[in-house]
Amino acid sequence: MALLITAVEAPGCVRFVSDRLPAPVKSHRRLLRNAIGGAIAVAFVAGLVHAALALRRPATAVAGAPAPAAASPTPLPGAVVSPSHRILSPAQLKRLTPAGPAEIYGVIESFSGNGPGNDQFPAGSTIFVRGWAGDPATKSTAAGLLFIVDRNRRFDATAGYGGDRMDVATVFKTMAMFHTNVAGALPTTGLAKGRHSVQLATIARDGRHYRITSAARTFTLN
Repeated sequence: MALLITAVEAPGCVRFVSDRLPAPVKSHRRLLRNAIGGAIAVAFVAGLVHAALALRRPATAVAGAPAPAAASPTPLPGAVVSPSHRILSPAQLKRLTPAGPAEIYGVIESFSGNGPGNDQFPAGSTIFVRGWAGDPATKSTAAGLLFIVDRNRRFDATAGYGGDRMDVATVFKTMAMFHTNVAGALPTTGLAKGRHSVQLATIARDGRHYRITSAARTFTLN
């Protein structure tokens, strides 16, 4: 608004200033009027540019004002399911029977332990296995977890099963897959030196069946 008033009143301002100039200078009145008018025009254009830039500049937060609340993410459907964490005895492990053919519903993501690489470890050491696994029968967290070594040896891994995996729940679009993290310890005592494989297997809610749910991943004992 101020810029508009300045533009309207500019000719009058030029005339007012030029009428009050000393007599010797008044002979160059036209030249002075042009100079003063040009200066006002430049100031007017500069003001317009400044106003346009101000409109495009993002508004800064007022000091002391509360920050705007972040939009809450849309909650995923499904109820959170936790593993039973019932540790099976050696006799119960032997009695487990397959619930069906292997179905990929989990991943061994990494190994770690006392070794020269991520797949080589001293014989008799403990390998820490990380990944995730769900129960393909229920499309949710399993009751428990097994490590299947060399396709026939079973190790109860339920103690390290059930941590939070929001990334897995997001991929499957259900909170029923939230407690599916695998962070278990695999003892290698009794395993011969050389190449071995390990797979994840989920334990059914009845405690009598299991199903392999990951591809095999190999490691070497030195």
